[in-house]
Amino acid sequence: MDSVKPLNGVRVLDATSGVDGQYCGKLLAAAGAQVTLLEPPEGTATRWRGPFLPEVPSPENSLLFRHLNEGKDSVVVDFESPSGREFLNQLLENTDIFLHSGEVLGNVTIPETVIDCTFRDFPTDGPYEDWLGTEMIHQALNGAMFVTGRIDRPPLYGVGQRAYYSSGVTGYVTVVSALYERTKSGLGQRVEATVFESAAAMAQNLATQYSYNGTYSTREMYPALLAVLRCTDGWVVLFALRNWAGFCVACGAEHMIDDPRFNSPAKRLENWTLTVEMLQESVANLTTADVVVRGQRAKVSVEKVLTLRDLLDSEQWAIRGMVHKYNDGADEYSLGPAFRVGGIDIEPSSGPPKLGQDTSRVAESIGHSKQDQHFK
Repeated sequence: MDSVKPLNGVRVLDATSGVDGQYCGKLLAAAGAQVTLLEPPEGTATRWRGPFLPEVPSPENSLLFRHLNEGKDSVVVDFESPSGREFLNQLLENTDIFLHSGEVLGNVTIPETVIDCTFRDFPTDGPYEDWLGTEMIHQALNGAMFVTGRIDRPPLYGVGQRAYYSSGVTGYVTVVSALYERTKSGLGQRVEATVFESAAAMAQNLATQYSYNGTYSTREMYPALLAVLRCTDGWVVLFALRNWAGFCVACGAEHMIDDPRFNSPAKRLENWTLTVEMLQESVANLTTADVVVRGQRAKVSVEKVLTLRDLLDSEQWAIRGMVHKYNDGADEYSLGPAFRVGGIDIEPSSGPPKLGQDTSRVAESIGHSKQDQHFK
C-alpha cells in the first residue's frame, strides 16, 4: 500500500507553458496532488523544446517536457473558443490551485476558494515590467554572471534553466503556504512567482551586499581559496575559507604551507595568480580520487567535478535514491525525489502524459458537452 503523501486530495490545474510553472506543477504532483496539465490543441510549448529522444521533434519526444510533467494528466483545451473557456470555468469549480501565466484569463471566473498563482518573468509594478526574459538575462540581472568566469574573458552563465527552476520552487512554496492558510480562512489567494525575484534570491548576497554598502565582488580575484584544478583524470574543486594548511595537503603542496608568499590571507590574495599556478602544478600528477581523499582527511571541502555519467554511477546518488523508476510499470528512469517529508519520497508516481490522453475522461466527469472538436 502506497504511503499517504502530504497533498493527497488537492486538485491542481496547470495552464502554464514554461519551465517555472510546469516545474511547480511537477512538485505538487510529486507531493500527491492531482495535477491536470491544460494544453492547447498543438500541445504545450515545452513539448516542442529539445533535446528530443529520439532526435525527432514531436509532442512525445521532448526530454524537457517529460521531466517537467511527470505524474500529471493531460487535457486539451482550446482557450480561444467559447466552448474551451466554458470547459475551463467548469474545471475551476472543482479546483484548489490554478497555475497559469496570465494569458488564459479572458472570460474566466476563478472561485474565491481557489489559490490563483501567476508565473511571470518580471513583476508588473517595476522598471522591468515590459522586458522579455531569458535565462541569460536573469542570470545577468541577478549578478551571478558578473562574478562568474575569468576576468580576461566574457562572463559565463550557468547551463540549463536555473532561474526558471528557482521560480518554480518559489511558486511551489507560495501555493503550499496559501493552501495551509486556507485551512483557517477557507479562502484562496491571488499570488505571483517571478523569475526576476527568484533569481535575485538565488544569487545569495550579491544584491543585498550592494544594497547595504554599495560594494560588490568582481571576477578579478577570489580571496576565499576557491580553486578548480586539473588532475590526471578530471577536475576537482576545492573550497577552504580558513584551513590553508589543509588546502595545501589536499593538493600535495605541503611545501607551500610555510612559504612566506602565502602564509597569510592578505599575502595569498596579493599572490593569488601564483598561488593557483603552484597548486595546479602539485595536482597535475594526482588523480581526482587522490585529491578527494587527501582533502577529506585534512577536513577541506573538496569534490571531483562530475560528468552526468559519473553522477548516474555515483555511489552517493545510489544510496540517496537520486534516480528512480516510476511505480506505474513504465520502464523509464527519472531524477528525484526533490526532497522527503516524514520519510516519504516526494516524487511522481507515473510518467509524463501523452497529449490529451485524459481529455474525454475529465470532460465526461464534469458533464461537459464535447461539441468542440478538441474535446473528442
